[in-house]
Amino acid sequence: SGTHRLPLAQTWVPCRLYSSQSGGNTRECGLASLASYDASKVGLFTGDGPYCLNDRALMGFRQACSEHCLERDQGIVGKAFTTNQPFFSNDVTDHSKSEYPLGHLARVFGLRAAVAVRLRSVHTGGNDYVLEFFLPQTCMDPSEQQDLLNSLSLTMQQVCRSLRTVTDAEVEEDRARYNPFGLRPNANESNDTGPTLALGRTHHLSFGVGGGLKSSQPVP
Repeated sequence: SGTHRLPLAQTWVPCRLYSSQSGGNTRECGLASLASYDASKVGLFTGDGPYCLNDRALMGFRQACSEHCLERDQGIVGKAFTTNQPFFSNDVTDHSKSEYPLGHLARVFGLRAAVAVRLRSVHTGGNDYVLEFFLPQTCMDPSEQQDLLNSLSLTMQQVCRSLRTVTDAEVEEDRARYNPFGLRPNANESNDTGPTLALGRTHHLSFGVGGGLKSSQPVP
């Protein structure tokens, strides 16, 4: 992320959520298969997972993320996970607390634009995860954001050869193998237009330049 001046990039992994007596959520990480659980109980957790922090002033935000579990449809991370498509938002703070519980902290630390994508490694089988990239605080112009996403796409294509996107067919196969519960996309999102991070649905990770993305909407 240093090459692209990204202030923060972090990995979110699926976890199973349990309701605690205090009214919050506790978690169980390392699910054998997401399809084997009721989708309403699946969340996302970053914890002490891989991350890259290029701005030490954001350590407080990173720490807050590591201590929080997102429900399966919260934030761009949840949207990328449930829709199985990349999600971009030009302002992650422009959401209610129920939509993105970390939004108020993102505002405090000056974070705005971000993109998330669900990926699968050829080394980990069906264990999927979500990469979240925050754009530089100074990158506010849509054309500049698009250029940065294009560059990020190219870098990932060249460097991350063990990563690939997850096809809808694979999600359906996993779901059918275990039980009828599954992750369903939430189509009720914002209609603001913005840049796009386009990924091809091939066996290996493949990127291209797409258009017509709506902020907090999947790439068509």
